[in-house]
Amino acid sequence: MNTLKTLARCSTKGAVHLSTVSAQLETLKTSILFDTPRRLELAEKAASLWKSRRLAKEYALLTKRHDTFHRIETETSDLLELQQFENNTNTEKSWIKEQLQQHEKELETMVHSILFTDTLDHNNCYIELSAGAGGDDAMDFTQMLTEMYIHWGSKGEQFKVTLHDCRPGDIAGYRKARLYVAGDQSYGWLKHETGIHRLIRNSPFNKTNTRETSFARVECIPQVDEEEEKENQTMLLAPNDVEIQTYKSGGAGGQHANKTDSAVRMVHKTTGITVTSSKERSQHANRRICRNILLGKLKNRAITATLAEKQMKYDNYEDNAFGFHFRSYHLITGVVKDKKSSYVSTNASKVLQGDELQQVLLKNVIGGAY
Repeated sequence: MNTLKTLARCSTKGAVHLSTVSAQLETLKTSILFDTPRRLELAEKAASLWKSRRLAKEYALLTKRHDTFHRIETETSDLLELQQFENNTNTEKSWIKEQLQQHEKELETMVHSILFTDTLDHNNCYIELSAGAGGDDAMDFTQMLTEMYIHWGSKGEQFKVTLHDCRPGDIAGYRKARLYVAGDQSYGWLKHETGIHRLIRNSPFNKTNTRETSFARVECIPQVDEEEEKENQTMLLAPNDVEIQTYKSGGAGGQHANKTDSAVRMVHKTTGITVTSSKERSQHANRRICRNILLGKLKNRAITATLAEKQMKYDNYEDNAFGFHFRSYHLITGVVKDKKSSYVSTNASKVLQGDELQQVLLKNVIGGAY
C-alpha cells in the first residue's frame, strides 16, 4: 500500500514517463495477486451471488480490476516490444506512444481505486452543508461550496452531482443544502470533506466592503443499501428507535404545495441525529430518503470511532465557527489551505469553481486523513 501511495503521489505531478508503465504494472500486480483468493472464493459462489447485492458488487469490482490489469499487461508488453524496433516509422512511433499513454491513464485510475479500502468507499453519498457563523456571508459561502461540488462533478463522466434539497437564506445563499453524488467511489473521494470550512473575503453584504470571516459545515454521508444492512443484521432501525414527524412541505406554490403532510422529519432517539426530507411529493418516498440518510450517518459513527469516542465526539460536536475549521479559502490572497492533507493552492477561485478540487481530494485520499 505504501508503494501504491508513492505511485499515486507521482500522478499528482503530471504524466508519469512512459518507461515507468512497466513499473506501474509491477506495483499493481501485488494488489491483484492479493485480491485473487477472495475473487476465486466469490466465483465458487457465483450461482448464489444474486441473493446478495453486497457480494455481487464486490465480485464485479474484483473481476473488472483483474481483467483490466491483465489486458493492459498483455497489450503493454506487446507495445514495449514494438517500441524497440529501429525501423519504426514516425506514424508507428506516434501510435505506440498514444497507446502507452492511454494505458498509463488507465493504470493511474486503478492505482487510485485500490487506495479505497473501506467498506463504504465505493458507495454513492450525500453531502449536507449548513451555514455557520457569519450571517449572510456564511449563507452565501454555503451556496459557493454547494456549487463547487456540483461543478466538480460536471468535470468528467465519473460522477453526477445533483442538488437534492435546500433551504434558502433570507438575502442570499443557503442556510442548508443537500447534494446527492452518484458514481463509483463517490464516498471514498468525498468523505474527507467532512468538517468546518472557512471563508475570508471582503464582504459584498456591507456598505464598507470590509474583510469578513464566515463558516460552513460539510458532512459527507454514505448511501447505505438497506438490503446490505439486512444481510449484515448490524444496524437495522427498529420502529421504536426513531421518532417520525410529518409536516407540509414548502415551495413556490402550485397544485400540490402545502396541501399534504408530505415532508418528513426523522429523529434518532439515542443520538439525537435529525434528518429531514421534503424533496419528494410522496411522504413514503421522503421517509425512505430520511431512513437512508439516517442509516448512513449512523454507519459513519460506527466506522470512524469506538463507542466511547463516538459519545465524546457527539458531546463535543465542533462549533461551526472560529477555531474549528480544517480548510480555509482566503479570497483576498487567493490561498486555500487544507489542514488534513497540508495541501496549499494559490488559486482559490479555481478550487471554488471545482477545477482544482480533484487535486485537494486526491491529496486527502493518499494521506488517508479522516
